[in-house]
Amino acid sequence: MQRTKVKSASRTLEVLELFMEERRPLRLNEIYKALGYPQSSATNLLKSMLVMGYLNYNRANMTYLPTMRVSALGNWLPQAIYREGGLISLVCPPSAPMAQI
Repeated sequence: MQRTKVKSASRTLEVLELFMEERRPLRLNEIYKALGYPQSSATNLLKSMLVMGYLNYNRANMTYLPTMRVSALGNWLPQAIYREGGLISLVCPPSAPMAQI
């Protein structure tokens, strides 16, 4: 069985990864050209991300930038991974000392 990806979900993550690579505010045309999206699709996607609170838009210089909400998505992971009985227990048997990992 071949797995398929949902285009809108993939594109949303690709936009966030582009910001991770560029590390600066980006204009609409920079985003859709870098990712090879149609302008209309990029516009609708960025508007959705804006409405959901994952992007800010600066009208003065017409740029987008991720909000702190993006970083909050994974801020719980370190605690979940390293607490007793967390995800680390899936890769390390309970009897093995952490120093052996």
